[in-house]
Order: sequence, then C-alpha cells, then structure tokens
Amino acid sequence: MTERRPFPKWLRVAGWIIFPGATALVIRLLYETEQGYLVGYGLVHDGFLLFFLFFLGALCWYLLWPWVIIAIVIIVRRRLRLEALDWLQFALLTLDLLAFLLAPFFEPRT
Repeated sequence: MTERRPFPKWLRVAGWIIFPGATALVIRLLYETEQGYLVGYGLVHDGFLLFFLFFLGALCWYLLWPWVIIAIVIIVRRRLRLEALDWLQFALLTLDLLAFLLAPFFEPRT
C-alpha cells in the first residue's frame, strides 16, 4: 500500500487563509452577475469598507493562482497520493477559481 502524505504545512495554512477572502469575492461577484448589475461596481462605490474588502478578496483570488499551480505540481510529483483533507482543500480552492473565471458567462435573470 502506498503512503499518503499531506501537503506541506505552509501550503495548507496559506490555502485556508486565502479561502475565505476569495470565496467571499466570488460569491459577491456571482450575486451581482445573477442580478444583472455592473459586476464589481457596487463593491467599489458603496463605501470604503466594501472597497477594502473587495481589495482583500481580489488579493486572495490572485493568490489562488500560484497556490493551485504549486498544489498541482505537488500532486503530480506525489502521483496523486494525498490525504482526504488535502483533496478537499484543493477541490474547494479550484472551484473558487473556476467559478470566478466562469462568472461572466452566467446569464442574468430577467
């Protein structure tokens, strides 16, 4: 039986730190897309706090890219032998990335 090894601790911690901010940004932008609003306009123009949260969410989303690339390299090098929690973390963060990329293609309700 092959041994399952976890992600490095720094990668795990970074992933769980990035997850809430990126998820909040993606959910807000998907909501705006669904309602037919100008995407991101409300986040930037509704006040300083929302703008600051938008900035933090965008920063987290940009940090998702290197996180996912590093995770893919580790997964390939370990030949898909990871613990279940690491697969869950990888799936959640990858879904955040894909949802944000596909958000412009959602049709608003009329």
